[in-house]
Amino acid sequence: MKGLFMQIEQDLISKFWIPFLFILLSIPLILKKIKPNRVYGVRLKATLSDESIWYRANRYFGWHIFIVGTLLVCYRLIEAKYGILQNNFMGAVSILVIISIFSLFIYLYKIKE
Repeated sequence: MKGLFMQIEQDLISKFWIPFLFILLSIPLILKKIKPNRVYGVRLKATLSDESIWYRANRYFGWHIFIVGTLLVCYRLIEAKYGILQNNFMGAVSILVIISIFSLFIYLYKIKE
């Protein structure tokens, strides 16, 4: 029995680390705790040249990544409970991240005007 629980635990860790990483990385951005830098956050010419745009863009994108992480947790729970949606996880991640990035560029365009 001990081996079975170890396998279940390893499966949970391997299936949920990406969604939880998204959630964890989003929190400091949402709370505006990350100062302008070239390592972590939305690093574009517009965000690095204006601190106000930096915080607004990173908060906006942080919320998107938080929502993506939460949706991916739900996706994994549905997959585990019902055995559906298998083998589509990376596609779901890609689509949600692309939507978030596209939305960010629209938002940046609006706040720069």
